[in-house]
Amino acid sequence: MTMENLIRSQDIIGKTVVDEEGRRVGTVEDINFDPQAWHVDGILVTLEDEAAEALGEKRPMLGMGKAQLNIRTPRINNAGDFVLLKGTLRDMARALHEGGGQYGGPPR
Repeated sequence: MTMENLIRSQDIIGKTVVDEEGRRVGTVEDINFDPQAWHVDGILVTLEDEAAEALGEKRPMLGMGKAQLNIRTPRINNAGDFVLLKGTLRDMARALHEGGGQYGGPPR
């Protein structure tokens, strides 16, 4: 891997996140980095209202701000002009309902 192939966190934060059907899921808010394993574990996504509703995610207390979701790297297909997820919103909703799996769930 050359330095030209590396993606910096500032290149990802703020990118639009879409599912494999092209539906807008949200925007990358932050990168989740595992310092012990020394790798990116996933991304923190601020969800679009429609995506949050489809996923059953709730807004923070008092209704201020938007719902957020951690998405682990195995669920990310590609990152370029936007971040493309593996699967659809329906797949995400099913996985979250069954315990999260490759989706990290709401931020802590």
